[in-house]
Amino acid sequence: MNKHSILVVDDEESILRTLSRELIKAGYQVAMAASGTEAIEKLKASAYDLLITDLLMETITGIDVILAAKELHPAVKMVVITGFSSDNSLAQAALQAGAMAIITKPYDRKDFLIKVADSLGKAD
Repeated sequence: MNKHSILVVDDEESILRTLSRELIKAGYQVAMAASGTEAIEKLKASAYDLLITDLLMETITGIDVILAAKELHPAVKMVVITGFSSDNSLAQAALQAGAMAIITKPYDRKDFLIKVADSLGKAD
């Protein structure tokens, strides 16, 4: 069992719970945030090895969360999950802001877990 801690952020509760459940089954320590605002508060309180955030959320977007995470914890790895394709300009902006991977909804469980493991395994 690994000891990596992951913060999962999505304003859609069913996706938030499903992603978190998959990660817990895979042995990760998981914290959840149902909004960008909640995610930034959790990032202020704790450091995580990986941030997985939805891209489009109300008020504070995934890009905002990525930028805050990068400022608060420069070593955190980041992955974006979105309903838009990776060639979308917002997805590209997330990559430029520091995201290591884009996962498109609906996601494939195996591909999701591989991208998480790959992102955690990448050196700074």
